[in-house]
Amino acid sequence: MDELFVEAVLYSMGISNPKGYQEVLNTLWESASSELEPILLDLEALKYKGAMDYLLALLEGSTVDEAVFGKHLTKRLRELYELLPLADFAKKAYIVWAHLPQSLRDHDPFYILSYADDCLSYGDEVRCRELLEEVMNYYS
Repeated sequence: MDELFVEAVLYSMGISNPKGYQEVLNTLWESASSELEPILLDLEALKYKGAMDYLLALLEGSTVDEAVFGKHLTKRLRELYELLPLADFAKKAYIVWAHLPQSLRDHDPFYILSYADDCLSYGDEVRCRELLEEVMNYYS
């Protein structure tokens, strides 16, 4: 489920990946518990945008395994970090933080996402990169 939550968080950043979402969904069906099946059925019935909104709502009320979720999220963030200009990525990092459940928002490394882009307002790209790298290396 953590991988689906990561897909929804990336969607909130404006990063759409319907194919990747469907692959994760298919993989989850292969080993779905009876507890997870109703959620997967709900997701199957929704179009992509609806499924992402549903997952974001579920995420807010869920208790996720911080280490598992964090590892999936930081892996995907690393991929985006290497593709996007720093300022764009840093702004999107804040959006990620804002869509995390409260239980994760106030803890490292996630809290760093809320202020990493502040350094750019006074031209300190080096510090911004250091902070973002700290987040992405946390679960390595």
